[in-house]
Amino acid sequence: MDQAALDFVAERQQEKDDVVGKITSLANDISGLTTEKNNLKYERSSAEQGLKPLEDAVIRLEKALIEQSKRLSEAKGDVAMSTRYAAHLSELQTSAVAIDKLIAEQAGEARKAIDERNASLQTVARLSLLFDAVLRFLIADGASGAVNLDQNELNLRLQMGGERSTAAVDSLKIVAFDIAALLLTIEGRTQLPAFLIHDSPREADLGLSIYNRLFILGEKLESMGSSPLFQYIVTTTTAPPETYRKKPWQRLELHGAPAEKRLFATDF
Repeated sequence: MDQAALDFVAERQQEKDDVVGKITSLANDISGLTTEKNNLKYERSSAEQGLKPLEDAVIRLEKALIEQSKRLSEAKGDVAMSTRYAAHLSELQTSAVAIDKLIAEQAGEARKAIDERNASLQTVARLSLLFDAVLRFLIADGASGAVNLDQNELNLRLQMGGERSTAAVDSLKIVAFDIAALLLTIEGRTQLPAFLIHDSPREADLGLSIYNRLFILGEKLESMGSSPLFQYIVTTTTAPPETYRKKPWQRLELHGAPAEKRLFATDF
């Protein structure tokens, strides 16, 4: 309890003691006056003139007694309030410290969220640049692309004489996005392995020129550095360009028949 609270309690206690003393004194006076009043009844005829002032005095004393009683009640309330304040002061101070700590932690989390958001935006911006570069290489016809973060999802856009959105364009955007994500991983900007499998892209889905440039792009990326920085596997039913139909690019050729030409040389 601080010194101000202690002084406040002490003052209320002293006031209470003073009021109690006054009430006791008044009660004694009333008792004496009442006794004297009773004695004067027997001498009423001779003390008629002196009785009225005494009655008035009794009334005044009774009013004073009531007033002092009220003050005593108020003093008791002040003392009780002061006692509760002193008892809860330490708890209030502890709560204030806890609130300040929570506010500081909240501010720290807000700063972290902003930093993470900015980092995410930078990553998406870099992914968008790579996506655009891949599309420009594959199409080589004034095309451009962009990746936008819309709320909680990525939106892939392809511009080529206006924004395009068809089944074939959607397939192309997915292929370009996969390669852009692989490049982002090669740069060390993700927590993914630099490994990509494209399952069955076909000439019918992409167009022959784009399909062929997919393999050319893979070879160009492979030449970056002293050794390949990634592993890129394409499984397809459309033959790749002639250059890539041999080792080291072609690793496995499968057929429906005979059985030994199938996957794992087994008829499932």
